[in-house]
Amino acid sequence: MSLIGTAHPAVDSDNFWTSCVESRIPATYPSAGSTAKAAEHRASLDLEIKKIEVCLVFAKKRRNMSAACSRLPPECLLKIFTFTQDFWPPSFEDAAESTSIKYASGWMAVTHVSSAWREFALSTPTLWADLRCTALNPTSINELLRRSKLAPLSLRFYVRPKHDASALSLWLQGAHTQRVKLLSINNLSSDSETTSSQLLSWLARSNWSSLKSLQVLTVSKPNRALSQPIFAEGQQPNLTALKLMSYMITWPSNMHLGQIERLHLALPGRKGTADSSARILPTAEQLTELLSALHAPRVIELSNIFPAQGSFPEKIELPDSLQRVILSTSRREQAVSCAQLWSQLVIPNNTSVIIDIPSAEAGQLDSLRRILASPNSGFTSQRHTKEILIGEDCFVLFGSNTFESPCSTSPNLMVFKGTLTCKINDVNTGPNALFNIYPSKLTTSTFLPLLTYHSARVLHFSRGALDDCNRQSFWLETLARAESVERVVLHVAAPSMTLLYAMARTVDDPKTGPFILFPSLSALTLHCEDDRLPDTQITVFVNVLIYLIHVRREGGSPIQALQLSSSQRDEPAWTAVMNEVPITWF
Repeated sequence: MSLIGTAHPAVDSDNFWTSCVESRIPATYPSAGSTAKAAEHRASLDLEIKKIEVCLVFAKKRRNMSAACSRLPPECLLKIFTFTQDFWPPSFEDAAESTSIKYASGWMAVTHVSSAWREFALSTPTLWADLRCTALNPTSINELLRRSKLAPLSLRFYVRPKHDASALSLWLQGAHTQRVKLLSINNLSSDSETTSSQLLSWLARSNWSSLKSLQVLTVSKPNRALSQPIFAEGQQPNLTALKLMSYMITWPSNMHLGQIERLHLALPGRKGTADSSARILPTAEQLTELLSALHAPRVIELSNIFPAQGSFPEKIELPDSLQRVILSTSRREQAVSCAQLWSQLVIPNNTSVIIDIPSAEAGQLDSLRRILASPNSGFTSQRHTKEILIGEDCFVLFGSNTFESPCSTSPNLMVFKGTLTCKINDVNTGPNALFNIYPSKLTTSTFLPLLTYHSARVLHFSRGALDDCNRQSFWLETLARAESVERVVLHVAAPSMTLLYAMARTVDDPKTGPFILFPSLSALTLHCEDDRLPDTQITVFVNVLIYLIHVRREGGSPIQALQLSSSQRDEPAWTAVMNEVPITWF
């Protein structure tokens, strides 16, 4: 039944919509008639109202197109979405009192700001290609994969006890696995080991031809070995990145690792009871074979995976592509094999190196010292060292200048951060080398003479190092060839005064004649980490410093600038120094 009435005369724009509605919906309906016709009439009215509502949605959409948010260019929208993805990812709630998981969409809610935003998001496959699978409702798998179209996928699993392995396994089966480039399985609880193991079992059932990066991390104890083979026969992906923590390769490995660019293999510091029986620890031959097979590695990180027995008899030459190598162990029984492996590595000059051996068994100390004293590379390969940090139980060789001059990070803090995080490029771009070697009380005096100082422009000294080697003769002998040093970084503390006195001495060398430490020295950087040093200690330190300034000036190697921690700005003792050299506060 048509509800269109008779024609109406032309109306002005203000009355247009009223006239349009009147033309579609009569104002009255005859009271006479059957009930069926009345119901039919109401159904027709409802249909017309739905059409009007559709028009209203269309009108609002047209209106919103002129809003400021809808006029943002595509590149701006992309930045908004990628930014919100980083700090507001999808999440799930698995409260103890609940038997189910509640999901929150996170950044996806932002796509509903306007239809323009949503259309852009739906037409940008890369936004849907990095998926936190355990934070997404399994019912949304097909829709999310459809939105990603043919974009390379990254699948990330953060497994908790309440996750259902059968539901999560849906992400690991189907045609889309052929375009997965990154797969990360992170077991967040020892109670979810079974779920993680079930997920790993699916790797051998699907095609991972595009997989480049595999990460398997777990907090489980004891350590666990990956199944062998982890991928289906004949379908081994050419991985370029492999990161395993607590989960480990079953040795000997049948994985194709020749194309690996980033290799990170780590076990916990405490020995697991299943390490030997599960073949988690490689032999020296297997580790040598693994490293020798790498064609173009960029990063190698090995932690607590060194054999307790056996040796590395041959040199292992690493490619020039290598940017960083980290060898560390906190297992006492692995200290010697870790050091021996490093001594046999031929490391490119432009590679940053971290050797972290904080403990060893008492009977191994002599062997450890002998091995570390004659490496194939490490000390001698850093021929272009710009800065050297000398710590009590470690030292750092910097291959380029620090980002700041003066560097606001004190030597003590650099040492702490470097040994704690095994990261030293936060202060300096590199290539760098950090050596944290047990025992601490013998490290400085044992290894510092092995360094070459001819290219160093800056020397940083931690307070502990100066306190440990509190002899002027040691520093005069060790640093006699550091002729290019232009800046020395110290702490305002009593141990630093021994070095200040050494810098003020002129020494007769039978071979070269008289010399003074650091003939090119022009600046001192002084850090002060104590909240409040005693006034008497500051006064004594200042007097020694002024003595050094006078002696250097008279000897023709004057100190031209002093860079001082701003915490000392209100100390009156520094006024006397300001009369001698300008002070820059930092």
